[in-house]
Amino acid sequence: MLYYVLKETKDPLDGLTITPVEMEVPTFGHLFKRFAFEGGTICLLSSILVLFQLVDSFSVYNVLTDKGILPEVAKDLKGIYDRGQPLVQLGMVVGVGFSSSYMPMLSRAFKKGHDLEFKRLSTSLLRMTITFSVVATMGMIAILPWLNTALFGDANGQAVLLVYVTSIFFASVIMSLHGIFQSQHQYPKTLLALTAGLVVKASTNYIFVAMFGTLGASLATALGLCVMMGVMMAFAKEIMTSVLRDGNFMQLLAGIALGMTVIVSVLSYGAWHFAGLQDSRTMAFVFSIVFAVIGMVIFLAGTMKWNLFTKREWVLIPKGKTLLRKFSRKEENDETR
Repeated sequence: MLYYVLKETKDPLDGLTITPVEMEVPTFGHLFKRFAFEGGTICLLSSILVLFQLVDSFSVYNVLTDKGILPEVAKDLKGIYDRGQPLVQLGMVVGVGFSSSYMPMLSRAFKKGHDLEFKRLSTSLLRMTITFSVVATMGMIAILPWLNTALFGDANGQAVLLVYVTSIFFASVIMSLHGIFQSQHQYPKTLLALTAGLVVKASTNYIFVAMFGTLGASLATALGLCVMMGVMMAFAKEIMTSVLRDGNFMQLLAGIALGMTVIVSVLSYGAWHFAGLQDSRTMAFVFSIVFAVIGMVIFLAGTMKWNLFTKREWVLIPKGKTLLRKFSRKEENDETR
């Protein structure tokens, strides 16, 4: 039976006229060039902090010992300075996550030629990245003694790490701007900014470390990333202008972030000085979580109270739709009372 079924089954393409379509097949050289240039740019940008750390590995220890610091002490100081790397990577998680979530929408809008939609999405991406990177930076500064102790066993290097964690903001905005350029296939802009940042870091590292020790290395890292961000912002001038002139967004963000930082800092540093738990990593971890949650609640309450985000932006935040629905219901109940 199977034989007759197969024999009598009609070819679904029978009777159709298929017209061959000529397609331009890219050469291997063209594909390799794109792979090397575009892929290399993405890889270099993704490892920007590693490249900065590579500069530090060739300069910080040598400059410290040249200043007369004992090798053992110089190694300890360099080790404390290196704590900043995982802290910054931890803080960047939110910013990088938003950048990757917007990429498909940005690419689709650019490919279809929807300029207004592309500008709206780019503005929205930068608004959210700036907001969450500012909050992550300020929040980490507020709980730094507890976080430092929880992760590394002591609170040494506070000043060095305070400067280093400002890199969270710069690096997060850089990744979002790169996402916008990548969706437009404008890789040279990212590469030029990356080169400028590395040149600034390499040229100032020796000078700053000689003057300020490992604090100078933190300053050089922050300055290099700041220059890199500035170059990319100059290339995205129109989008940045729409972000900065977007109503009272920057004023609201500054007020919410400052209020959250002051409250959490008072609680955090007050507990640090009076609780007497500086040597307990377990309690430091607990306090880090508690103060982080307090800061998050204050930030979310302020954000929803003063409408920092649009409804479309809330939907893109994990659990944002649920929070928006609950807050809207609460406002309706308050109005009916």
